[in-house]
Amino acid sequence: MRVLRSLLLILSVLVLFFVSCESSDQKDGDQYSLGTTCRILESRGNFTYFIEALNRSGYYRLVNGGGLVTVFAPDDNAFKSYLESKYGTVDMSQVSDEDISLLVGCHMIQFAYNKEDFLSFSTSSSEDDSGTKKSFCYKYKTYGRESVEDFTDPVTRRKVKLFSREKYMPVFSTRMLSGRGISDAEGDYRKLFPDVNWQGSDDRLYAGNAAVLESGISSDNGYLYIIDKVIEPSKTIYKELSGSMKDNYSISKRLFDEINFYQYNAEITKNYSSTGDSLFYFYHWSAPTRSGEIPEIASEWTYHDESGVVFDRMLRYSTNCFLPTDDVLEPYLKDFFREYGTYTQEDFISVIPKNAIYHFLRAHAYGGKDFIFPSELEKNPINGVNGERFSVSSSEMAAIQYCSNGVIYGMKKVFQPAVFTHMTAPLFRYPQFTFYANAFNIKNMYQQMVDANNRFTLFIQDDQDLAVEGYSSAESTIGHGNYTFRNKAGNMAANAVSNLLLSQFLFGELPALENTDDLRYFVAKDEKNYFYIRNKILYDYSGKALSVKAKFDTENGVVYQLDRTIPARVGPYSETGKLAEFQEFKKLMVQAGIGNNSGGLVSPMADAIIFFPTNDAVTAAIAAGKIPTVVNGDVTELRKYLQYYFIQLKKNKLNSYLLPGLGPDGMTPNAYSGNYITMSESLTEADAKTISFAWTPESPGSVTITDMGGSSITTQPDVIYLRTNCACYVIDECFDYRTMYGN
Repeated sequence: MRVLRSLLLILSVLVLFFVSCESSDQKDGDQYSLGTTCRILESRGNFTYFIEALNRSGYYRLVNGGGLVTVFAPDDNAFKSYLESKYGTVDMSQVSDEDISLLVGCHMIQFAYNKEDFLSFSTSSSEDDSGTKKSFCYKYKTYGRESVEDFTDPVTRRKVKLFSREKYMPVFSTRMLSGRGISDAEGDYRKLFPDVNWQGSDDRLYAGNAAVLESGISSDNGYLYIIDKVIEPSKTIYKELSGSMKDNYSISKRLFDEINFYQYNAEITKNYSSTGDSLFYFYHWSAPTRSGEIPEIASEWTYHDESGVVFDRMLRYSTNCFLPTDDVLEPYLKDFFREYGTYTQEDFISVIPKNAIYHFLRAHAYGGKDFIFPSELEKNPINGVNGERFSVSSSEMAAIQYCSNGVIYGMKKVFQPAVFTHMTAPLFRYPQFTFYANAFNIKNMYQQMVDANNRFTLFIQDDQDLAVEGYSSAESTIGHGNYTFRNKAGNMAANAVSNLLLSQFLFGELPALENTDDLRYFVAKDEKNYFYIRNKILYDYSGKALSVKAKFDTENGVVYQLDRTIPARVGPYSETGKLAEFQEFKKLMVQAGIGNNSGGLVSPMADAIIFFPTNDAVTAAIAAGKIPTVVNGDVTELRKYLQYYFIQLKKNKLNSYLLPGLGPDGMTPNAYSGNYITMSESLTEADAKTISFAWTPESPGSVTITDMGGSSITTQPDVIYLRTNCACYVIDECFDYRTMYGN
């Protein structure tokens, strides 16, 4: 296996120590070095403008052997043409030192790259290097860096000094384009750089708007490439939105401005600032993270070591933006957020919540990805962060702009984020649901709500009703997306917030309340909270009615606004055991040594389904000899008999209780049945005592249990006690221990 390319580059810097002091011709691969890069340029005689630019910028020493560098040099005619076009003069003295330094610095790539490097650069390789390798890297770090910028935030008017990192030079290879399946390489490339002089597609290199005429000329301190034009330093996505694209994309730019973020850096302040100044990096939403929440469209870099130094990510990653034109975006935003007053506010963007802006931009800007070429858009949909698939046709593209950190595709359409159309849609459309809109950011819980392949139900309350119960949320004034949540007990931890959400989020869709008279149960995704419908009314687990204040239909389910939150289940199994109608059964439990006067089991019981016989049922069963008696203090058979009425969830791999309309696979309108292991003692798994459990919609309020001998008992209709660790049914008769096991 070959050594990683990144290591070779580092080692080559060490080699430079030995070769940079020599000016004589030396063999390098199949070429002979003609001295330093400056010596080669001077010997040719027609690079005087470029040499002058090196002197004025202070880069001459570097290019003359002071460091390892790859130089892309335009000749005098190309340089004069550029100066005349941009500054109206061929007199370089009329151009500021700052402009010259940035310009020439953007023609010099750090480290040494020969032609094959640009054609097939990769930081890894395999033992099988047969065939022609293709590169996905398209930009390389230069020495060019813009000066510290005095910047005024367009929204807050805060004044900061911004530090820019080094720019990256685009060097596209036709081998890369063919490797991506692009058949019309020239057509695609001209959409990015319209004035390029196309030189063909046979292993050619193009540096932005410039074509490479001579490749990989070896020098003592790197490689030289002759280009036909001066490379115009590209701007970041943010600066293009602020400049050349501001007339048609001002709203997109303003959305980004709403979430501007400035990070102070002590090291760059020490090294680059004037006395008393503080320097900042310019980001959006937050500093760069592994999850790449919002791409850093204002940064020259597309990778900031978020997950460690991975060399090729800096060279291949792009920020691909798909931004609607103003005439498309304005009516969409005003309509979607009309409940916030967008039609009556002159500055309508100011009333749109930043949380909503964050999710909108995530659907339109993608960082940490390979560069997307125009023709690729029509072949492959854009994969959104929440499972969306956004298709783009050439007729829907309004503009294409290459940027130093990516590409902007101006769009005649809006990519609707899944969170704006699925279960969370009401949370963004209506200002009264701020708490839940913020809460679903916890642990990326939005992703659970946008599953397009399933249907869901969500219960929410508005901020006013939540405040009555002591709930509130707020966003930190430092940065964006840092929310705090409170209840009556104080600050809520992330788990407490997510538990609240999951306790009101159901897998499956409720039947229409107005059409449901029969008893139907439902369980929340936390598998702890239960609801039921009876006689067209929705109840929580305890039997308290829930008032539905509003209903919202979404693409993957229904959201109900309720008048209150649903409390957690309270009271253990023993709470049911204390009821007067079950005292005879409790006496037997105590006698068998598995109960006490409080009614609970001696051994802690995990979640279970319990069938409680009434006092009359127990009395009648004893009289009929159906319940085993205790002989000489031996309670084995009695204990075994009583535990037959308990079905533990974990033992039977059940996620929730079996209830009317709620089977082992969740919410269902169809009949279901199954055999389940009881808590009766058994010596082996094969000898476990089982009970059959069945529900049918024809008897919606009851279930039927059948013992191993075939005897069946139907529970009392519509009577179920839900406790913290059990679901208790009531039965009016008992099984006969003499036949219940089928022997």
